[in-house]
Amino acid sequence: MKPFKGTFALVILLLSSASVSAQEKINNFALYHPESVATDGEYYYVTDIGKELNPVGKDGDDIIWKMKISGMTSGDSVFASGLNAPKGTVIIQKTLFAADVDKVVAFDIFSGKKKYEIDLSSVKSNFLNDIAIKDDTTLFISASDINKIFIIHLSAAPYFEELVLADSIHGPNGLIFDQKQNRLYVCGFGSNNQPNGEVGFIDLTKKTFTKIIDNQGLYDGIAILDDNNIIVTDWVAFEKKGIIMKVDMTNKSIENVNSTPVAGPADFMLTDRKEIIIPEMIEGNILKFKVH
Repeated sequence: MKPFKGTFALVILLLSSASVSAQEKINNFALYHPESVATDGEYYYVTDIGKELNPVGKDGDDIIWKMKISGMTSGDSVFASGLNAPKGTVIIQKTLFAADVDKVVAFDIFSGKKKYEIDLSSVKSNFLNDIAIKDDTTLFISASDINKIFIIHLSAAPYFEELVLADSIHGPNGLIFDQKQNRLYVCGFGSNNQPNGEVGFIDLTKKTFTKIIDNQGLYDGIAILDDNNIIVTDWVAFEKKGIIMKVDMTNKSIENVNSTPVAGPADFMLTDRKEIIIPEMIEGNILKFKVH
């Protein structure tokens, strides 16, 4: 997929105008194709699509790594295996949830044993992508290939429903919930093989999507930095051109966080110290950036 017209100029503008941060590689052994990272405060949990970069393949050879925050070594363990193409992850209390092609798999955070699955195959999506927490009993999940978002209700018998919107979002990918404003921030990876993804938020009362910036791209991860700023990643192209953007929602300005392009900036997390921990999906690394 080619980047949209004008991408090169945008990258140059961002690199020249932003306060950028040097990257730090924090894994000392090669992963395959890491897609998402979450933490319980002691460990990073990294989903890995496996040797073959096939985000919809049901091959059963993909894994979730469990890596010490203090230092990733080859002695760190495989948290869970036998998955198909795990992507977005979140942790609620003692349970880790991972999106895996057409289902959500719940794991015990201590043992890594599977607790249960939530089957969403009936919605005809093979690309369940990112997960966001609303509260201890409610999740949001994006289905990028069918341009929809679903609400998962956790209970003794979990169930889901579609978050019905007035207008569809092009390939919804990254999600993060803002409890203060009852908003679900969303960024899209695009649809119909076009980098026409958008960045915005859903007003969960009105069920409407509002764009924050006009720029379109191959957007993947999203997080709330503070009341005025969000962080969004854009692949730009399927090579080492990816950028990490700091978006000011008040004046619509964009700053580039990374000084070196990232090969596939996937679903990241923010630490309490405003550090971005992000999978570099194409090159199989986990990178850290400090947000200024």
